[in-house]
Amino acid sequence: MSSGSISEIESRTYSEFATRPDQEKVLSIPHETHSVTEFGKLLAVSRFATPFWTTMDGESSEDWDMPVKEALVYSGNAGKYSRYVTATITVSFQGRSRTYHTLWLFSDSDVMCLDLVTGNGVRDFVKESVFPSVLTDTHLRYHPAVEQWLTSTQRFDTSCKAGKLDVCCDSAMHCGVLEEDLRTKPVPNALTPKERQ
Repeated sequence: MSSGSISEIESRTYSEFATRPDQEKVLSIPHETHSVTEFGKLLAVSRFATPFWTTMDGESSEDWDMPVKEALVYSGNAGKYSRYVTATITVSFQGRSRTYHTLWLFSDSDVMCLDLVTGNGVRDFVKESVFPSVLTDTHLRYHPAVEQWLTSTQRFDTSCKAGKLDVCCDSAMHCGVLEEDLRTKPVPNALTPKERQ
C-alpha cells in the first residue's frame, strides 16, 4: 500500500495502479436495503451486501496504458482529486481468492474507487454508515446470538470516534461497534419471553 499527492503518480500509467478487465473471476457485491418496522414504527433501515463470484463480460476498450493524468482528463475528472491510495489486495470468498491492484482517489468532498475485482460498490461503504442498527434498535437485540456477536465484536480502539454510530475496524480489519456507542444506544422496548422467541 502507498499513498500521497496525486501529482506523484500523474505521469505513470493507469494500469500500474488498477487491474485491467480480463476473463478472470470478479466478486460482484450488489447492495440491498431492508427496513424493520415494529408496532407500526420504522425502527431501522439496514443495508447489506450479497457477494458472489462471476465473470466480467468482455474486454475494456479503454487505453489502460495512458498516464494517470490523461485518464483523469479523459474521464472528466481533471484537477478534481488531490490525493491517492493504491494497494495490492487479496480478496477471498467461498474458497476462492484473487490478488489484484486497486486505486482510490480523494478530494475534499468525494472518493473515487477504481476496483474492477470487487467493484466500485465498495465505495458505498466508505461514504455511508454500516452501523448495525437493525440489530441494536429492534427486538433482535435480545436474541442470544445477536447479543453475543455485538459483545464479542466490540471495538475499544482509541483511533475510533464515539458518537458517529458507525463500525470501527482495527489494523487487522476486524470490525465491530465501538463499545461506547453500543453502551449509549437506547435498549429497545422489552418484549415478552414469547415475543422474543
